[in-house]
Amino acid sequence: MKIIILDEVTSTNDYVRRYIEGGETVAVAAKKQTKGRGTKGRSFISDEGGLYVSILRFYDNLKAENAYSIISDTAVAVVKTLSAFGVETKIKWPNDIYYKGKKMCGILTESMIYGDGIVYSVTGIGINVNNEIAPEIADIAVSAKQAAGKDLPIDRVLATLLYNLEQKQEAGL
Repeated sequence: MKIIILDEVTSTNDYVRRYIEGGETVAVAAKKQTKGRGTKGRSFISDEGGLYVSILRFYDNLKAENAYSIISDTAVAVVKTLSAFGVETKIKWPNDIYYKGKKMCGILTESMIYGDGIVYSVTGIGINVNNEIAPEIADIAVSAKQAAGKDLPIDRVLATLLYNLEQKQEAGL
């Protein structure tokens, strides 16, 4: 997997798309996004301190009817990653990760389907790690730092997340 780390980008999902012609798995992480987005085109606040990463992945034999496995496997990998840092979260199916009733992570997956198979997917993951939660969303959002009571090493969170995602991929899931 090729890994690219940027200080700032408009959107990691948009940025990673420039690697589609290469045909290889690529992860793009950024310290900040200026135009992060969630499902239904909603904006996703992406200030410094959070982890914003998009993964471009290609498939040989993933049927379109099994596309749901991309987002569900990603959600499980995020929960497993946060647990490794002492933050026990739950999945609010299909694409959000919650801690004690507040959103900590959003996942956005966009896939290219040809015939009855998925050619590639772009999966964006935004995790509130050490970022300050804006007052206007403090009643519905939380950071891992708040949950753990301390800063988490974002570089290790990223490495653990990519490892957990890769384990799912290698298992053929």
